[in-house]
This record gives sequence, structure tokens and C-alpha cells, in this order.
Amino acid sequence: MKKVIALSASANMANNIGASAIQTVVQANTCSTCKPDIQKYCEDQLDAIRRINGIESLHTPIAFVGIAAFIGYLSRLAYGNNKVHDPDAKFYIKFVTDVMGAVKSDYKAIASDLYYVFRCGIVHSMSFKPPIDATAPTYNIAISHDTQTQWRNGNRFYTVNKNGILFTVLNADDMICDLFKSIDYMFSDPILQQHAIKFGNVQPPIQGL
Repeated sequence: MKKVIALSASANMANNIGASAIQTVVQANTCSTCKPDIQKYCEDQLDAIRRINGIESLHTPIAFVGIAAFIGYLSRLAYGNNKVHDPDAKFYIKFVTDVMGAVKSDYKAIASDLYYVFRCGIVHSMSFKPPIDATAPTYNIAISHDTQTQWRNGNRFYTVNKNGILFTVLNADDMICDLFKSIDYMFSDPILQQHAIKFGNVQPPIQGL
């Protein structure tokens, strides 16, 4: 059984992608990208994260790094406007609230902490230390691969009390499953779907070299 990796919200990747790992999805001279191309690209990347998470011998939080960064990509597809100073935090929090929150409502309560604590911490420093200028964390976040930490009653986060501190536990398998549902939700919504296709053309996925 894998141990829960518990990191307090107040506690103290680069893109190294080899050419062989880069998947050609949209050619540079493509004038338009149909919905299945972008949606399939998203599903393929999430499936790769799921495969990494499924390697039991790794015992690593690296799948969560992929999850955190991938939510950022989905949020750009849903709301990005291709400006130099796109408000990443705003897009990320809105995606977690409106899209992931439509899949499971508990995400709405931790949307801000998923960006400032989970995303900023784990992607930038493999920790859960939020940026200095982050809003004060509301929740202590823990991550786990253990099946005992999966969603309770199908729609509530697993929580654990550790030394008097209550942690909200993010389970990798549950988050991946919820992200597949979030992709379906995004591409089933006419407005989000149209924006995702448009943004996918303006800033297409990683190209083949």
C-alpha cells in the first residue's frame, strides 16, 4: 500500500521533451483543427499521465506534476485569449470551478488552492509551497495513490486528520478520471468547444520536429 504524501499548504518542469516523445497532432500549416483532433490530443496526453501513474514501482508524485500542468493547458483551451499577459491564475481557477466543478462540486471550494498551492507548488518546485504573492491558502492539501483515499460516496474528497491538521487528499486515479469527464464536458459545451478549437489553432499543441 502506498503512503499518502501529505504536504501542508503552508509548508515549505521544465519541458524536457525528446523528439521521439513529441506527438504530431496539428501541422504548422494546418488552417483549421476539427474538434476530434484537439479532443483526442487532450485525451492522449491524459492517458499518458494515467499510464505513468499506473507504474506502481515508481512511488512518485510525478503524475501529479503532469496533472497540475495539464489542467493549465485545458484552462487555456477553454478561456485563453492568446495575449502576452494572459491571466493564468484566473483561467485555471475558472476551469477548476466551472468545468471540473461541474463534474464534482467539491472542486469549487478548493479551486484557488489547486492553483496557488497544488499547481504552483508542485510544478515549479515539486513541493506544495505556494508563491510569496499567493492568496492565503484555505486548505491543507495532500496527494495519494492509495485506493483508500479515493472519493467518498462518489462525490466527496477524502480527508484525513494528521496531528490536528485536516488535509484534503487528492487521489491521482480520481483526478485523472475527473479530467477525462472534464474534457468531455468542455467539448460538449458549444461555447467552450468553439473556443478550444480556436485556441488550438492559434497556439497548437506540441508539434513534431
